[in-house]
Amino acid sequence: MYIINYCSGGLGNRLKPIGSCSLIAKQLNRKLGIYWPSTMRCMGKFKNLFLNPIEEINIDELNSDDVVIYSEPSYIIHDANLNNFFGLLNLYNKIGCLPIEQVENLDISKKYAIVYNNTVLPKYGDIDNFIKSLNPIKKLNDVITNFVKVNKIDKSVIGIHARSTDFTNSNIKSYKQFVDSLLTDSPNIKILFCSDDLEWECQMYYEYPNNIIIREKKDIVKKFDATKSWLNNAHTSELAVQEAIIDMYLLSKTNFLVYNTDSTFAHLVNYLK
Repeated sequence: MYIINYCSGGLGNRLKPIGSCSLIAKQLNRKLGIYWPSTMRCMGKFKNLFLNPIEEINIDELNSDDVVIYSEPSYIIHDANLNNFFGLLNLYNKIGCLPIEQVENLDISKKYAIVYNNTVLPKYGDIDNFIKSLNPIKKLNDVITNFVKVNKIDKSVIGIHARSTDFTNSNIKSYKQFVDSLLTDSPNIKILFCSDDLEWECQMYYEYPNNIIIREKKDIVKKFDATKSWLNNAHTSELAVQEAIIDMYLLSKTNFLVYNTDSTFAHLVNYLK
């Protein structure tokens, strides 16, 4: 019997609800499973990011008689239209769904309980231990370990994450203002500056070469359609997701002070601290 977390958003919008589902699975003595399709906001497979043995289940292969869904109709319809995946919508059209908050009163007659929500679930928000239990694959861990050693990353280093890709009011000015104020009192302090905008990283490094630490990345999130805004238009390759995971773990080892509070990436960093 399984609790299956349906994951179709970005990395943060996948890992946070999986954390909630892991608590539900433990509480109800069920196996934890995930449906982790490759979507433009998070390409690739879970097993290419983390070593944790969470079973991936293809919901297209499930018998609707064995399934109960906990979600909201609007979520399911929006997901199908956005990602052109219709497995969950097809199941919903056959069996409907129950409100997410009713998952605590799980229908134990069904073998598979699919849970679809893009954030932590009501009453299941204590996911720190789950996030901390995630173990990146070896090649990512090796990069993290080496970068920490070479650049002496610890809590004496200030961590900044500057997200620019889908927050339309973002600009680099506020980050520069913070660094300027910080250097007034601590001119020798080191700052790990991570961003999904390589130009921002380079700009900060060249403006504050004695203080800013940046890391060369092999790929970053890009617009799927360069002529449109970032809204539902972010294309994040598997390599870009891996690079984000490296930044996430590096920032968690710093004194992480500056970030966009709406960023699920920043939420993950804070869970890891």
